[in-house]
Amino acid sequence: MNYKGMMDQVNQLALDVDEVYYNSPAGLLYDQALRYEEGSAIVSSGALAVKSGKKTGRSPLDKRIVYEEASADDVWWGKVNIQLDYKSFL
Repeated sequence: MNYKGMMDQVNQLALDVDEVYYNSPAGLLYDQALRYEEGSAIVSSGALAVKSGKKTGRSPLDKRIVYEEASADDVWWGKVNIQLDYKSFL
């Protein structure tokens, strides 16, 4: 999707936002989270961790896990842990 398409979606949803970050580099997103999201931090692995609170609006049925032979037997595949092909992940 290009910038215009993204802005069309924002406008259709009537979102009340001051700024839209589109295809931003990871460093900018980290910076924004660390400045404005209470409880956010960079963990020892370098990943960004953010406390999302009690209600995040995410559906457990939207969860996907990349299928890998090495860990396939350790995952409870089914309705909640849905297989995602490695090529789709990239």
